[in-house]
Amino acid sequence: MQKLTFKGHLSKSELKVLEEWKALDPQLDEEVLATIIWNSRGREETIQIPDVEESFKRFAALNNIEIEEESKARTIPLYRRTWFSIAASLILLIVAGVSYWTINTTSVEYSTANSEIRAIDLEDGTQVTLNSNSSFKYVQHPWGKRKAKLNGMAYFDVASNPDRPFEITTVNGRVEVLGTAFVVNSRAGEAYETVSVAE
Repeated sequence: MQKLTFKGHLSKSELKVLEEWKALDPQLDEEVLATIIWNSRGREETIQIPDVEESFKRFAALNNIEIEEESKARTIPLYRRTWFSIAASLILLIVAGVSYWTINTTSVEYSTANSEIRAIDLEDGTQVTLNSNSSFKYVQHPWGKRKAKLNGMAYFDVASNPDRPFEITTVNGRVEVLGTAFVVNSRAGEAYETVSVAE
């Protein structure tokens, strides 16, 4: 409760007015009435001002009014924030890894026309000689299998690397080597494929 200071005190006539007001309505707060009377005279006296929240609660109770409590701010416990941080870090690492893989993986395509032969040198040291009317696609990435697709006929001199096999996929099958020289002949529309090892 707050206190205000007023001069003087209530006279007998002022006390009589206060008692009359209180008799008219017993619910009136005597301290509020005294404050009104003292303020009208401009005197200072120490009085107690009633607590506004407590007065409102009494008023609400008398008039059957429900008071909603203020909702408190929700806080996230520290252990949950730690898990969120770990999850965010893992997602960031996965995105970075996929991005690195995508950026460092490129593919090159070659094709030859009728009566054309093309020599191709790949980044790993493998040499490919593509025969006429053939197409060749090679996927370059820094690790894993070395993968190629062939439609037609080609001579391969594969650079030896036991950790990274060289895989050729055709319409009729798949050839996988670690390092050797061979010829693959496989065309769309044909029911067979020929692989001839040169070395």
